[in-house]
Amino acid sequence: MTGSVEAKFAFKQFILYHYVMNPQELISTLKGNSKVFESLFNSCSVEERLFKAKPNKWNIHIVLCHLLDEETLDFRARLNHALTLNAGPLPTIDPEGLVEKSNYAAWDYDETLNKLLAERAKSIELLNSIKNDQWDNAWIHEKYGPLSVHFFLTNWVAHDYLHTKQLLKLKYDYLAANNPNTDLQYAGEW
Repeated sequence: MTGSVEAKFAFKQFILYHYVMNPQELISTLKGNSKVFESLFNSCSVEERLFKAKPNKWNIHIVLCHLLDEETLDFRARLNHALTLNAGPLPTIDPEGLVEKSNYAAWDYDETLNKLLAERAKSIELLNSIKNDQWDNAWIHEKYGPLSVHFFLTNWVAHDYLHTKQLLKLKYDYLAANNPNTDLQYAGEW
């Protein structure tokens, strides 16, 4: 296919959300992920929350704080930016920098989880208010072209999946570290 970056991107966007997943499926997934997160975060001890597989890696507590910031400062803010056809720059966020800058380690775990779940409910409410013709609303990126409301929603779901995978790996590593005399190969390949 020849043509401008915008035309290629628009075609790709059309294919992605007219033939793969419609917004209601994605919203339903995002809503369901709240229950997944609630279960994963509620089912660990304080020791497990603070466990790090390696010193320079995140623990479950840090992932929780990150998800709260991503919910409000990244995905919902940027999706809303595209939704309102705001021509200004996207809201900036530095996920790695926020760990230290916001002092995630000092955040109350249970309070942060409750805030995450409440903010996710607000996000679902916003997403359910979007009209069909607004899913194509986009913010124009100078390099990548239009980044639509649907684009941000799809990446939001993908972000949830990446952190679900990360949380499960942290839980697996914690189990292995605290059961060094038990061979976990019986369970299957990780």
